[in-house]
Amino acid sequence: MTREISALAILFLTLPALAQNDSALPVDHFPGMTLDAPLQTALATGESIRLSGALSDSDLTRILFRFTPTPGGEPIRFFLDVVEGRFDQSILFNHNQANEYELEIFAGQQGQSLPFLGGFAPFAVNQSSGVIEIPPDFFPNLTLDKTLPNQFDTGTSLRVSGTLSDSDLTQILFRFTPTAGSEPIRFFFDVVEGRFDQFILFNHNQANEYELEIFAGQQGQSLSHLGDFLPVQVLQGQGEILLPTTYFQGLTLDAPLSNQLRTGTSLDIGGTLTDTSVTQVSFDFYPTDDGDAIYFYFDVIDGRFDGHLLFDHQQVGEYELRLYDLPPEGWRLLGDPPTVQILEGQGEIYLPIDFFPGIIL
Repeated sequence: MTREISALAILFLTLPALAQNDSALPVDHFPGMTLDAPLQTALATGESIRLSGALSDSDLTRILFRFTPTPGGEPIRFFLDVVEGRFDQSILFNHNQANEYELEIFAGQQGQSLPFLGGFAPFAVNQSSGVIEIPPDFFPNLTLDKTLPNQFDTGTSLRVSGTLSDSDLTQILFRFTPTAGSEPIRFFFDVVEGRFDQFILFNHNQANEYELEIFAGQQGQSLSHLGDFLPVQVLQGQGEILLPTTYFQGLTLDAPLSNQLRTGTSLDIGGTLTDTSVTQVSFDFYPTDDGDAIYFYFDVIDGRFDGHLLFDHQQVGEYELRLYDLPPEGWRLLGDPPTVQILEGQGEIYLPIDFFPGIIL
């Protein structure tokens, strides 16, 4: 970052103590920039603050609010896009970021070194606690329909929906990477005319602390990074998990699907696909340990399928459910595979009269 401090900036940095001690900075406090509202100089962790305003140079495309701990340490950076001289985005600090900071602001062209505009110290971030509600406009170029909590339980579906500023994009990825290291958990959602609406659901064996990163772009291509948040706490839940009817991409089930099925008991399964060119769906159950996979194929007619899931008594175990559909271009996976428990039933097994496609017993 270049630090091009003009005489005006130097004057700003040596303002009388009265201005430095106010709880909010006036809208014209920083040279070359006018805020929409006075800037509070103290806030609590987990409390969002909206940064919006206008730059005097409307050709600039990027602004950086950099908070450097006054005792020393790595700075916290918030990059905001500038469009026609305007910026508007919310920021917040995690509960482990309580500190006293020096605020420095830089602005310039995206992808280039950003010249220094001005600074202020001290900026106080006071310790708080509890669930953090990530504001809808926290991630650049993305507006969520509602706040996103940074804490939720396994087995509880979390609806995530919103709008991308670029309506030509076709896919968004919510990637959760364990902070202790290991494979990330990915949720890919289709984007149609800039909109997405889907569910995030963690299995009971996925309780952990994560870093959330969001990417968006064209399906089948490399996705661009939009933003990130740390930490997200996925707490241990328990009991049966019901997959929402729209959990799988492009498919609406007739009823929520339990993650606990029982041998010897037939489960009616049916649903509607948005792609009417699909001719078949496959429910594939892959054991999480060694063993043979179990496949159920159902014909799709005019976007609709109906059938039964039925397991025999020696198929007790834990499985990963992979749901595929078959359009003309070939099989494709629908959504993130959940974990399903096949519990032990008992007694004689009866096949439904329409268990075999095209045959009525």
